[in-house]
Amino acid sequence: MDINFQEINPILQFVFFILSPLITFSAVAIAYHALYRQAKPSIAIYYEPNPDVGTIIDLVIKNNGGSAARDLTFSVPIPIKRFGIEKADTNKNDNFNHTIRHLTAGRELRYWAGQFAGLKEAIPVDLEVSAKYRFKSPLRRRHGEDISILDIRYLEGVNSSNSVSTDISDALKGRNNTIFSKIHNSLNNITKELETLNQPETKRTKRGQIP
Repeated sequence: MDINFQEINPILQFVFFILSPLITFSAVAIAYHALYRQAKPSIAIYYEPNPDVGTIIDLVIKNNGGSAARDLTFSVPIPIKRFGIEKADTNKNDNFNHTIRHLTAGRELRYWAGQFAGLKEAIPVDLEVSAKYRFKSPLRRRHGEDISILDIRYLEGVNSSNSVSTDISDALKGRNNTIFSKIHNSLNNITKELETLNQPETKRTKRGQIP
């Protein structure tokens, strides 16, 4: 069977002319999509234990994306300042319902959300929060939206303790009974003894310290 290359050549040219623009368009679309993904913010909202105070839970709003989110708003008020470890304290409560004008890529904001019992009473199971914002894409400004599911129940029974810096700070203020507090009290007693020894003899005699 003989092959007529003169007949095949026009067919190949026709196929090439059809496929070439499609391949080029696909490459451009893939490149644009990659740039878009890199330029888009990614907002995550969640609760986690405070790194310094063991009984406190923080509300964290973080931008994990590749660019800044502008005019960031939330679909529902987010419970904060809900205190109570075993029983909710209804005297103190608040909601985060503010607009964040600018949240840089990789930046996070932390707020004292409260304590476990207070938050558990305020947050429905699997509370859905939608974060809407504006951002600058490679070609123009666009709007974005990310959805987070808030839950506090996974923190029940989590082992928590204060950081060393918090324990030291509380000890210096007399708020706890840790080893730092005992050291602080001992240093205070030594300081008082040294001040007494450095006082003039007449003052010590008047105070009955020298018979």
